[in-house]
Amino acid sequence: MKKTLTILFIFISILFYAQDYNKTGSIAFTAGGGTLSLDVAKSYDIFYISGTATLSSSWTIQSTGTPVKGTTFEFYYSADITLNGNNITILGLSLTDIESSTKSQITAYYNGASWETTIRPDFNADDIIATDHIQDGAVSLSKFTPLITGAMIYVDASGSWSPLYGSTSNDLLMYNGTVPDFVQSTGDVIIANTGVSTIQVDAVDKGMVNANVAGDGLQKLIGDELGVDVSDFAGNGLEDDGTENLRVKPDITNGTSLTATNNGLRLINDENSPTNLNYYGTDGSGNKGYHSLSSNGILYKEVTIPHISVVNIGTIPYELIPDPGAGKAIVIKNFSWYNDVTTLLEVGSQTLIIEYSAGSDISTISNADVESATDIIRTYYSDETIRDNQSVEVTLGLNTDPTSGSVVFKFYIYYYIISL
Repeated sequence: MKKTLTILFIFISILFYAQDYNKTGSIAFTAGGGTLSLDVAKSYDIFYISGTATLSSSWTIQSTGTPVKGTTFEFYYSADITLNGNNITILGLSLTDIESSTKSQITAYYNGASWETTIRPDFNADDIIATDHIQDGAVSLSKFTPLITGAMIYVDASGSWSPLYGSTSNDLLMYNGTVPDFVQSTGDVIIANTGVSTIQVDAVDKGMVNANVAGDGLQKLIGDELGVDVSDFAGNGLEDDGTENLRVKPDITNGTSLTATNNGLRLINDENSPTNLNYYGTDGSGNKGYHSLSSNGILYKEVTIPHISVVNIGTIPYELIPDPGAGKAIVIKNFSWYNDVTTLLEVGSQTLIIEYSAGSDISTISNADVESATDIIRTYYSDETIRDNQSVEVTLGLNTDPTSGSVVFKFYIYYYIISL
């Protein structure tokens, strides 16, 4: 009888326990959301969570009843849910976008005061670790996919990581205002991959020279030429002779002054008697050196005016023959003029005037000849009244510089110096 009672008690206990114990519970998430309460008095081995949906409202799983320390719920999460701005909260744990669409195991443990809910993702799934779950400084270069040599990684305009590749050995890394990029060094200055900068041949022209460069011995002219500002050479034994020519200061042996003009050198033995002229060359007897030119005989002089002076000839008359001194005058017998044309010289309506320094015209070269597109040579004679102690110079009739063109003027002059 006692044995029969024991078996009956066990059977009744099993029946009673079976009413409150289910091995597996099922939870299906749908788009509409909702609240599910789990009775702590009922024990489950595990809840299976499923469902595929885009939420229009949030889901909350909470407990009901009075839990005791050690009460535990296990969940196998197999749902694929797009939160769409909503939440899935399981006993205090809110799932992220990644967690809500990835398989995982979730454990909720009651510590006597609150639920401690943890999640263990399926590490066979993709995209399971959020950025905030990675420890700062934990990602080393070895974790990046290998790139070709010289490549770089940057954040592109969409905020994504992107590789950046150079194409040649002299590429420079530049920033275009949005993203970095490799560009080739080109133009007037080339930068090599060693950091050395090289100015290309013929890269510097007049347009690149600042106006204040005149203080450094250079000045800007029209066209594509640079001129020398002779005033910057004052000192060091040189000086400006007043007509933008350089000359050696007149303090060398025997008081001789050596002047460097655009035509060459001019030597004057005695500044008080400048008609006492000398030239360097070979005399009629074949003797090479400095030889005196008689003021009573005919004199001959060749003058070449380079383009660098032609471009200023309207505002800066070019001296052909220096002044002879007080009581002396220059008489032009005749001269030939050669226009050596590279490109046509534009002077407007102006003619070329050969004149005494005080402004009296000696001869005029026509506008057509000045603006000739081809080389020409002309010979002229003078019947102008002579002027006391005045140099002979050439300028443009309206004292305006040429606007364009490239030419060289050459003069071949026969003249006398007479005493008045």
